[in-house]
Amino acid sequence: MEPGISELTNALSARTVLFEIGEIDGRITDRIRAVAKVLGHMDNGKVEITDNLMGARWLKLMLNCCMSGLSSALGCTFESVISSEKALACTSYLAAEVVHAARAAGFQLTDTNGLNTAEIADFQTAEELERSKGYIYRNYYPLRTAKASMLQDLERGKKTEIQMINGYVSAMGRKYGVPTPFNDLVVKIITDIEEGRRRAEFGNLALFVPAGVAIRKRQKGGKPMSYVRNDSLMYQMPVHFGPCVTPRQNKEGKRFIYDQATRLTKHTIVYESDPEALSAVLPQRFELAAPYVIINMNMLRDVAWLAGHGYNLTGVSVPTRFHGEKGVVEGNLLLVMWENHADPIITGREQLGYSKIFASIDDIHTYGGVSKTELTSWGFRFLELEFDANRQPENLEELKRVLNNPDSQGIMHYKYIPRTGGGFTQADAEYVCLNPKAAKLPDDVKKYPADQLTYMGGQVRWHIPTWRICPPSTMWHRLWAVCRSSGSSARYVRRAIPWAIFMGRPPSCEACGEAKAKRMKERITTEGVIVCPPALSA
Repeated sequence: MEPGISELTNALSARTVLFEIGEIDGRITDRIRAVAKVLGHMDNGKVEITDNLMGARWLKLMLNCCMSGLSSALGCTFESVISSEKALACTSYLAAEVVHAARAAGFQLTDTNGLNTAEIADFQTAEELERSKGYIYRNYYPLRTAKASMLQDLERGKKTEIQMINGYVSAMGRKYGVPTPFNDLVVKIITDIEEGRRRAEFGNLALFVPAGVAIRKRQKGGKPMSYVRNDSLMYQMPVHFGPCVTPRQNKEGKRFIYDQATRLTKHTIVYESDPEALSAVLPQRFELAAPYVIINMNMLRDVAWLAGHGYNLTGVSVPTRFHGEKGVVEGNLLLVMWENHADPIITGREQLGYSKIFASIDDIHTYGGVSKTELTSWGFRFLELEFDANRQPENLEELKRVLNNPDSQGIMHYKYIPRTGGGFTQADAEYVCLNPKAAKLPDDVKKYPADQLTYMGGQVRWHIPTWRICPPSTMWHRLWAVCRSSGSSARYVRRAIPWAIFMGRPPSCEACGEAKAKRMKERITTEGVIVCPPALSA
């Protein structure tokens, strides 16, 4: 707010007690009664004298630790915390650590505002954890619109009082031998934000691992009623069936042993595109390194983690530089990758951060030295690739430099997973990932030096559908960046595609005139379907 102006973000009427006062030694004295009388004139007398002031102060500390500290670390309001099951579980663990540290120091927290601190802190089963979360949820729901003052300090680039809140609990824990891992982590995150090493964002929640998800519900005889999630293993939804099989974990939960080599057929095509259009689709802190589009078409067979099955993929990437906090990383940014099976899509998106979506992808068919494939979505053919061994690309050395860039450190991805609820406008995860180049490949993997690759000519045809043809494909309008050919590289455009591919029929010259028809033809040729011959295959 402006200087001299403050904003109340929650209602005073939400509280049954506005003031809670007392003497440090617990006595009820005349002076404390006099103070209570004066304060009682405010807001209908919501004042209470306590004989356990230090317990009340520790209670206030607990509330600040579990909500102000956590919401500041996550860069959100109280509502975002209580709306997330994981974040709400973290508040229970934060609160429990405060209560245990207070008890070790000789203080018993008070119960107020419907909070039973013993029931909040002393949970041993999943049911008791849910009870603890319920107390905290009910306490903070009336204050859900509030934003912690520490977060406001972070937003202004100021230091916070984190060391006097969660940091105090951590210090008392160290003094009395009480573990405080959740409060320690909150302190570390906010300290990192203060020093510019981290952003205040909801994605920081991924750093917390509430052990409560592994607590078993028990019957009277002590027998477990629910599964136990092992935090050392990999899971994917639905998690309640146990650990998942992925390229990085077998069905026994151990690292996958590749006793059978995957057969890979890989074709790559490269062409020059519009640098301005490509730059427009790059996330923040990314810089276009060269105005080229790289399309990889891979056929994978005998895939061990898929029990010998296989799948096809097509990835579109551009050479970029990422300007991070600790330096610059150069590599190809994967804009999109289409795959034709769910399992590699899910694992690649969730575990590695690939921008993967589904499409039907034909196997590569070769006849007369010409190899072809096409991709379809909702029955619409949107991409055709052609590799011609009968001719050579026009700019071979330039294409070699693009593909074999010695400065490239690998493939980069921009991972974004939306948060459930809250209008779906916030992120559960949002950060840049790097898949670095393999330093050493297994002995059974064939390595092809750049001078041993097969180079050939090729063509790319992009067909851009309307939303009505491909209803969920809201990304189609963004493909203009990779479809458009740069004006300086017009030599790469071999021929115009028949109008019927894009429009269904040409515009009527009788209706719009020759000049308009000419402009329409030019627009369709340059924006509808682009044919780019420089290509290479490996």
